[in-house]
Amino acid sequence: MKRIITVTALLILFATASLAVDSLNVRCVGRALGGGWCRTIETSGEYCLVNGGKKLFIMDVSIPSDPRQVGCFYAPSIIWDIFIDGECAYLACVNGGFVVVDISIPSLPVEISRFHPEEPVYGVFVSDSLAFLANDSYGLRILDISSLSSPVEIGRFETEDDAVQVYVSGSYAYVADETEGIRIVDISIPSSPVEVGFYYTGWYATDVELKGGYAFVACWGSGLKVIDVSSPSSPIEIGSLDTDGLARRIDIVSNTAYIADYFDGLLVLDIAIPSSPAILGSFYTGIPVMLDDVYDVSVSGDYAYVADYVEGLYVADISDPTSPTEVGYFDTYSQSENVYVSGNHAYVADGEKGLKVLDISEPTTAILVGAYNYPDCVYGVFADDSILYVANGEGGLKILDISTPLSLTEISSLTAPGYMTLDVYVLDEYAYAANNGGLRIIDVTTPSSPVEVCSLDTESSAKDVFVIDDKAYLAVYSEGLIIIDVSSPTMPTEIGCYYCDNCIGVYVIGDYAYIVASNHGFKIIDISEPSLPVEIGSFESDESFKDVFVSGDYAYLACDLGLIVLDISTPSSPVQVGFYTTGHISEGIFIKENYAFIADSYDGLYILDVSYFTGIEEDDAARPGNIALSAYPNPFNSTCRIGIESGEGRVESVEVFDINGRRIDVIARRASPDEAISPNNRSSVPLDTRRDAVSINNCEFIWQPSPALGSGVYLIRATVCEQSTLKRIVYLK
Repeated sequence: MKRIITVTALLILFATASLAVDSLNVRCVGRALGGGWCRTIETSGEYCLVNGGKKLFIMDVSIPSDPRQVGCFYAPSIIWDIFIDGECAYLACVNGGFVVVDISIPSLPVEISRFHPEEPVYGVFVSDSLAFLANDSYGLRILDISSLSSPVEIGRFETEDDAVQVYVSGSYAYVADETEGIRIVDISIPSSPVEVGFYYTGWYATDVELKGGYAFVACWGSGLKVIDVSSPSSPIEIGSLDTDGLARRIDIVSNTAYIADYFDGLLVLDIAIPSSPAILGSFYTGIPVMLDDVYDVSVSGDYAYVADYVEGLYVADISDPTSPTEVGYFDTYSQSENVYVSGNHAYVADGEKGLKVLDISEPTTAILVGAYNYPDCVYGVFADDSILYVANGEGGLKILDISTPLSLTEISSLTAPGYMTLDVYVLDEYAYAANNGGLRIIDVTTPSSPVEVCSLDTESSAKDVFVIDDKAYLAVYSEGLIIIDVSSPTMPTEIGCYYCDNCIGVYVIGDYAYIVASNHGFKIIDISEPSLPVEIGSFESDESFKDVFVSGDYAYLACDLGLIVLDISTPSSPVQVGFYTTGHISEGIFIKENYAFIADSYDGLYILDVSYFTGIEEDDAARPGNIALSAYPNPFNSTCRIGIESGEGRVESVEVFDINGRRIDVIARRASPDEAISPNNRSSVPLDTRRDAVSINNCEFIWQPSPALGSGVYLIRATVCEQSTLKRIVYLK
């Protein structure tokens, strides 16, 4: 039954999800993909923690030439600094404050607590049971973290400028205070920190590290400064080195300093004589060299782990400091542009990173099961049965066979030289491709041989297209809504238009077209008479809208904020009734049953529960999540009992995936529809070894992982009648 709501009676039914800044009647139940600009990095033993925007990547670097993601954590804001101490990672999350994360199981990081001061947090250092925060204009904050679940501020020192980094040695905290240089603060009484000395470095002080009685300071445009702080009240500069780039961060090992020098790459310095630092070697991440954006560096053994702002994690062999050599790389960047949901899979247009396919049979645990990379950006996707149509920018229209998501196959391509394909909609035997010159109509009767049958030019870019009832509706950036008669696809005819500047998205149901503009407008257009479209309702906002999806009495808008939900039951008076704040900018949206799937540019895929609006009762018989899939014990350390109860459905396969979507084992599969499901003898054993015992619908297996498999979080996927459900398990060797 549909709920009746009024503005005055709105209730916040769901608590704000832990990663959301704010929400109303919407909650986050799942996350996937994500990543962004790489700013900071830290190593500990065989693991490296590096950020991609708000996402923390936990990397296994036991083989430096092959860094592998084993876990991830979605922070509340951009991660600016990381400090590792024992089994905890301490994050400086700019506008999201200070966050403590348990990384004792690297594949399953868990937030323990957070502390949210008023100003941005840029740096963090942990010593004993105290956390020291570089807190922008609020200076240095000192927290008691003896109880990790409840950080408490016990002291504060206000610096002269903006505190961006802090290093603690003995009884002193050394604060990089941008234009005011280095502030030296006595913290022997943490509740009463007192400045005892300072040194004006001339340029922005962006980082500081101590060795012996010397402070080595990264000074942005003036390189490295070496300050004698043996007498904290009278610091004296004794050496310097002017670098060619912008010195941002520093790491010191023995008599060698490693400088993240921004566009001049990584510099390796000999500091055996502090008064005379000298360059030993350098390492560049960009091609050409001036495209380097080295933001941070962390050294472990013979390897330097380098955070490149644009490109991600680089691993350099520094065993010969005069000639560092790249040996490994991991891309932390993502740019989700749009999403389309079909069956149990979400297809994400991931910009420059190509196409991503996620299994969403269990929305709370979306897993990457397929990917296809293109040299050009992927802007839009549309699925039709086992065929996927991809709007591939300058690459035109790509057509893929998605019958096997783990092994996507391109079956054809149709380019449009000089044009960028931005969106695609498929109806009957035609694909309608919106590009920066208008609309192309393509006969896809035979997907392996698409043929363009006609095109229609527009004055500016066609950003979105929706096709229904022999009409194509184009969102044209500088013209608005264009209505085209496509009853004869070879002879499309414009029959109506509604002017709307910056028009970027369109959705059509019945007699109404719903359009959004990037300059803050949502409009409802009466199209009952296509030649005379008329605006009958609108909603204005400070947000820039990107996409729209309409379901029932609600319009779901992707925007700068994230998601805005409008009640459109009275078309002349749309009213906001819900919202959810995502991490960056929501670019695309798709609604399926009780879930909204949001493609958020640098923050990946959000899966939001919008059942408050849909009011859909779950169909226990049809929903794959109601297949009973159990695992015991969980966590386990040698063998795990997997149980499946599937009602009337026949179990087809039981597989194991890692958190990156790689299938690492097959517990059992049915060779053909008429045969019983059989265990994979290498890794699993049926509890009842009689063949007829495992041919029935309720099955049990004991899974024994390969000895080579490491500890971590894994996903069991059971497929029943072409529908799947997932179970998360933890393996502890």
